[in-house]
Amino acid sequence: MCLTLPKETTMNPKTKRWLFAPLTAIVIANTAAAQVPVNNEAHHKVVLENAYVRVLEGHIAAHDTTPPHIHAANSVVIFLSASTFGIAVAGQQPVITDVKPGDTKYVDYGDKPVTHIVWNQSENMFHFLVVELKHPQEKPIESKYIDLTPGGDYHLSKSRHARFLVAITGNPHALRPDGFLFIPPQSELTLDGADSSRCLLLELD
Repeated sequence: MCLTLPKETTMNPKTKRWLFAPLTAIVIANTAAAQVPVNNEAHHKVVLENAYVRVLEGHIAAHDTTPPHIHAANSVVIFLSASTFGIAVAGQQPVITDVKPGDTKYVDYGDKPVTHIVWNQSENMFHFLVVELKHPQEKPIESKYIDLTPGGDYHLSKSRHARFLVAITGNPHALRPDGFLFIPPQSELTLDGADSSRCLLLELD
């Protein structure tokens, strides 16, 4: 499948932002070359993989667009930038979304694999993580913020669940250099509050 965005765009008078023309104007052609798994798409890079998760880090430059790529695993997307981005799926209207650092979204790509393109309508880099889940989840993914202040540590006690921790602002020592950490079941961790920072914790089955 190949998706080509039209050159014409229109201004939404209410939101004062550019929207791509209706998806009916997008040319769709079936080609085997377009069936690119997300891990082979240049804007996504695998940064962690184990028995529980595969994590891809995404960077899309201002006004850049990805080629069509396939997501086929249930995932949690963690947004790390304040951005406006668009997604187009064949046969559906494009969706334009505003996000801020720390926003998350669960997507059931494992139940319903999706081929789409993504574009960045912001002036800054669009930065995000896609946490692909390798185990079926018995309940909805739980997430919470952990706020650290200078001199105040935070202790994560042992849990039967695997956990994924990512720095939203700042970068506590335990999360350097990547800014994220996978915490296996029955593990504990103390976060260093040397600097002010906010982290997001996902609890996984």
